[in-house]
Amino acid sequence: MTSIGMIGMTPGNGHPLSFSAIVNGFDPATFPRGEFEMIHNYLSARSPDEFGVGGAKVTHVWTQDPETTALISRACSIPNTVGDPVEMRGLVDALVIARDDPGSHVELARPFLEHGTPVFVDKPLTMQPDELGYFAGYLEQGLLMSSSGLRYATELDDVRAGTHELGEVLAIRGIVPNEWERYGAHILDAVQGACGLHFTGVRRLSARHECMLVETSEDVPVVVDALGMYKTPIAIDVLGTEQRLSRPLRDNFGAFRRLLGEFISMVHRHEPVVPAADTLRSVAVLIAGDLAPQDGGLKRLDEIIGR
Repeated sequence: MTSIGMIGMTPGNGHPLSFSAIVNGFDPATFPRGEFEMIHNYLSARSPDEFGVGGAKVTHVWTQDPETTALISRACSIPNTVGDPVEMRGLVDALVIARDDPGSHVELARPFLEHGTPVFVDKPLTMQPDELGYFAGYLEQGLLMSSSGLRYATELDDVRAGTHELGEVLAIRGIVPNEWERYGAHILDAVQGACGLHFTGVRRLSARHECMLVETSEDVPVVVDALGMYKTPIAIDVLGTEQRLSRPLRDNFGAFRRLLGEFISMVHRHEPVVPAADTLRSVAVLIAGDLAPQDGGLKRLDEIIGR
């Protein structure tokens, strides 16, 4: 059994619950509803044999709030709670940092990475170029993984396998709710996972919402609309020479289960399951979007990652 530690919680992000439930299973009677109703619903729609990932178990949990920690422990059958995340070091085989506030990630990950414990960090990995430089070596060693689950979106399996009828891909547009910093990675990682594009730079487009044009070495533009308070399902449009594909990306369970399976594979293989260059460029796009000139000027990724 691979023992996993689960840490963190941020407002509006139910990943500590959903990730733990997918690995361990869950108790419908104690699983919180309210803001996590959507998670409860997609978990409840699955058969018992769909739970469990690669022989792993979440054995330890910590959040900033002891009551929340106890709630996750009960709902997802996690036997151990701790008062400080560092208490898990040496007790778990791998760590999941299920917080999407990037300013916390170096502090939380460092004790485990420097101990040699493999770590998964929720997106966005960081919004600081110097922190991205710190993480780069661990990505290359196969000690660190960070990705949106939508890199493995089931709805894009035909694109990933090349069995679609798009023809040559000409352009891509993605739509996400909330802000660019927290949700832009969903489209970037989905595009990388399905189309293998090589991002090179970012332009900020004029709009009432955050709208970024991501340039690629393949000359396939990727436009990402982050609609902020205007809630909408995550969706992606791919324009090809033969067809246009339009897909909402709703199978959170399927994407997360694949994501966790890839992380467990990294733990076992001791090598990256996502090319480090992919992660570095995806995160650099998020940073570049924040730094891009307001007049639509190009912010090159090489200025951020130097490669």
